[in-house]
Amino acid sequence: MRRILTLVGLCLLLFLSGCASLLAPTYREEMQVKTDAYEPTISILGVPTPIGDKQGSGCYIRTIIDKKSHAVSNQIYTVMIYTTSGWRFYNAAYFLGGESAGVLEISRDFNIFSGVGVYKEIFAVELPDGYLEKHREGFSIKVDASKWEGVVLPISAKMVTDQLEAIEQNIGSR
Repeated sequence: MRRILTLVGLCLLLFLSGCASLLAPTYREEMQVKTDAYEPTISILGVPTPIGDKQGSGCYIRTIIDKKSHAVSNQIYTVMIYTTSGWRFYNAAYFLGGESAGVLEISRDFNIFSGVGVYKEIFAVELPDGYLEKHREGFSIKVDASKWEGVVLPISAKMVTDQLEAIEQNIGSR
């Protein structure tokens, strides 16, 4: 009987640790700049920050710079991972004060790991021109979902200032 209980306990531990490692956040620890001679743009990916207690979910500032025109566009790139039933369909975003922002759906994925359904939605919130410069102290954005409660994306002052410095370095280096 003791062996059976030990075996059941080990199986349960393996099951739970498998799910935990799947949802454990794996974030970059430094900014990443993507470019090469063939691409018309430079992409700057900021350091991700976790979103509340949503295990594995996070967001970061993503900047795209056009090499010819030097036009800069900024987004909050967001990955939401959850195990509750059904898609949430994140589709509307609002800044503090009620100003709306566009939400760009990037991808949705569903997998079953150890018998648990895991949903993953990736989307980007479009930032207005000059928004980072005006909000160096940081800001937050609430993203609503058509089939679930919304989530607040925290953007710290450090995330903003680091991104602005990287933008300046990459515009000046061309």
